[in-house]
Amino acid sequence: MGALAGIEMQRQGALLIERLQVEEGFLDGLDLQFTPGLNVLLGSRGAGKTSIIELIRMCLGVPGFTKRSSAQAREHALSILDSGQVTLTYRIGEQSYAISRTADDDISPAPVWPMPMVLSHNEIENIGLHAPGRLGLIDSFVIADEEWRTKEVHLCTEVRSLSAQVHSAANEVRAIDDQLEDLSSVDGELKESMTAQEGQLRSIQATEQQRVELDQLNSQGAILGVKNSAYQRGHALMESWHARIVAASDGPPELERIEGDGSHAIESARLNVERGIRLLHEAQEAASQARENVAQAWRESHEQRGTVDNRARELRQHLETLKEGAGALARTVSTLQEKAGQRQALLALRESKQAVLQRARQSRREALTRLDNLRTERFRARATIAEGLNDQLRPAIEVQLVRLSEYQDYENAIVSMLRGSGLQFNAIASTLARTLAPIELAVAIEDSLSDMIAEYAQISTQRAERLIAHARIVGADAILSTSIEDGVQLRLLVGSEYRDSESLSTGQRCTVVLPIILGADQRVVVIDQPEDHLDNAFIASTVIRSLTGRRAGSQIICATHNANIPVLGEASRVVVLDSDGKRGFVRHSGALDDPQSAEAITTIMEGGAEAFERRASFYRSRNRR
Repeated sequence: MGALAGIEMQRQGALLIERLQVEEGFLDGLDLQFTPGLNVLLGSRGAGKTSIIELIRMCLGVPGFTKRSSAQAREHALSILDSGQVTLTYRIGEQSYAISRTADDDISPAPVWPMPMVLSHNEIENIGLHAPGRLGLIDSFVIADEEWRTKEVHLCTEVRSLSAQVHSAANEVRAIDDQLEDLSSVDGELKESMTAQEGQLRSIQATEQQRVELDQLNSQGAILGVKNSAYQRGHALMESWHARIVAASDGPPELERIEGDGSHAIESARLNVERGIRLLHEAQEAASQARENVAQAWRESHEQRGTVDNRARELRQHLETLKEGAGALARTVSTLQEKAGQRQALLALRESKQAVLQRARQSRREALTRLDNLRTERFRARATIAEGLNDQLRPAIEVQLVRLSEYQDYENAIVSMLRGSGLQFNAIASTLARTLAPIELAVAIEDSLSDMIAEYAQISTQRAERLIAHARIVGADAILSTSIEDGVQLRLLVGSEYRDSESLSTGQRCTVVLPIILGADQRVVVIDQPEDHLDNAFIASTVIRSLTGRRAGSQIICATHNANIPVLGEASRVVVLDSDGKRGFVRHSGALDDPQSAEAITTIMEGGAEAFERRASFYRSRNRR
């Protein structure tokens, strides 16, 4: 692509689509050969031109430039294929490969680079109209785009997992704080009660031995109460851990057996799966034993507490006979001592949970930094592509790239998080998405920064508190991994000023997008009816120049009704498709100068004779020079 030739490299040699074969469905029996250069599919409407385009897309797993175009393309391909199979043969360098697909296949991209550009009917105009389509067009030139997207998915998964950990740990800390709040006055109450008990015991002249024993029993009971609570929590943890291991043990993965597959790697994988299952069973036994260990400690402690409580009860009853109220005060002291012990245990537990929370937050910050670095690196690659396109297309066409300007996915994530909160979440989400970064919003929710959210969301503090309370329940992890995408504007010079593609007419949008696509001569371009909404003057001047200006050996597969494209574009192969109403088939396939090709172009396509005359005039004028 001229200025882009040094940007977009090839990894394993040039890709070339060689052959398409179809079994069953509307194109049953199709066996179509392709060549380097311009391959033109022509025929009456309903003959199968679009079907061939979409079956090529399906075989290679090339996504559309928008979600809608991807869905429509797949639906078309499946309707044509029915219960049959399509096989595409392609070559990379000197090596040929074949890939087959059926309607039941999970379509993933084929292992080829650069990935061909495949454009369905009317997709060109939609690229200029929709932001994801424009960004997808730029990304189709980026060498490492698929690698970056894979890394981004993994990092987003890591961020969501860590955010779930933060959410869980923060909830545990808040729950402990609530319990500590209930126990905040216990130390003072215990001190007062013990002072009162000491005076009361002296007043009834209880024996020193009884007082010492009662004190010891109260302390021992408090310690055992704390132990019982800790053992109970530990038993619940062991139960949960055992359940997770049991769940992991169920339904182990089983690699399918492939006849003739002697791969050492696959066999090693099976052995490792078996080893993993054994280890999971061992882990299950260990978890079960650990659960029983804690349960045993809990039972023993509970029995000891019962013994201590019985003896303390006997002493209190004895003291009660000495003086009314002494036993009740002793019970109060015992209860307060246990609560004080519980408070100390909760303080230690809070410190431990707070450390877990801080580690999870730190790990999340590091993952978010890696994610931001990845997205920054991708932006720089996009900027390089945009600069290369501008070098080639200015002044007629300009590509403008704006960092982090597409908020829709982030806004949708906020809306999803706030749904069911009773707030007018659409307006709030729109404001928050443009004023707070995802990490800022997540931390504001986790740390209950209601004043901050109220200011940026332009709502009252009371509504901000409601927002935080709801978001804490559902979790804010989804918003953290949401991407705020870069924005792309494709601009056309109209008169003396540039106009964005969204404000252009359909024909003008195609005028902006088509030269970019056809100029991508480092990759195969498969395109359905590029001439739609374009006049013959633009086709002859710009489209044909883009077609004939591609590097030697580059490949285009094009379905068209415009005779100028195969004739003036110097088609290397003309494929004439026909249909009997039930099945589409190839009526002719040959070079442009083949008499049958010329006859088909002049009889099927409007303006075919005029296109050949323009071609002849061009060669006559060139020969006279």
